[in-house]
Amino acid sequence: MDRLTSLKVFLRAIDLGSFSAAARDLGMSPQMAGKHVDALEARFGTALLHRSTRQLSLTDAGRICAQGARRTLEAADAMQASVENLTDKPYGTLRVTVPSSLGRCRVVPNLPAFWETYPDIKLELTLTDRRVDLTGEGLDIALRIGQLRDSELSARGLPPFRIAAFASPGYIERHGMPGHPAELERHRCLDYAFDSYPAPHLWRFTRGDEHIEIHPQGAVAINDATSLIDLALADAGVVMTGELNVIDHVASGRLLRLFPDHTSLAQPLNLLFHPRRTLSPKERVFIDWIVDLLG
Repeated sequence: MDRLTSLKVFLRAIDLGSFSAAARDLGMSPQMAGKHVDALEARFGTALLHRSTRQLSLTDAGRICAQGARRTLEAADAMQASVENLTDKPYGTLRVTVPSSLGRCRVVPNLPAFWETYPDIKLELTLTDRRVDLTGEGLDIALRIGQLRDSELSARGLPPFRIAAFASPGYIERHGMPGHPAELERHRCLDYAFDSYPAPHLWRFTRGDEHIEIHPQGAVAINDATSLIDLALADAGVVMTGELNVIDHVASGRLLRLFPDHTSLAQPLNLLFHPRRTLSPKERVFIDWIVDLLG
């Protein structure tokens, strides 16, 4: 078996807590994931994991192997980048993770233009709101919304991901234009249901010294921003979402920004990539493209 793949499987099983979760994340069967770890244990001649029906835990040898595996995968990535830097032409496979809503609403619709400029880059794009492990999962770049945890990753900051309220002209025509955020208590609000906890409360508004927090009693809460935006476009209610998610709909007049004199929640937006090595041409051009697209 490919030893690097076995190390990736081993690290993902540790991070996610099971072979089945690691297999789903890496696109293989749980049986194959188990075989990869079995192969590592056979090579080292000792158990790396304590297995039970509910969890996995590291043996002493497993802890040493996990530390070495992360360093090995980082070194493999650095070697690949160094080889790719022998040519200035961006090419090869680039593995990127992007938040789900921002990926579906902003990144994916603009990929044809990226491919037209860089036809030799194969992009493997993962849309997820989970905080991924770039090294353990073999990824090159992550676009992340929210405060950064202590990390050895390098970061390039982008303008904040700002949240605002939007509604369609059709909804406004039938239900009236709310003149103040407090009036949203009487409107149909399309709420976001977070998978993780604790999560930020999105329905906040500030104007000078005035701070307002709305607790909508809407007809629906969905853990997918694109579905909420689709409902807003269908005149179904008011949505709180990222400005970048609906920038094209606002430009076309299909959605209207509400309460432009109020500010709402803003979260940091960063590009993360591996430190201590030179970026490859494919990484450089993708980062520049994202900065241009979202900045």
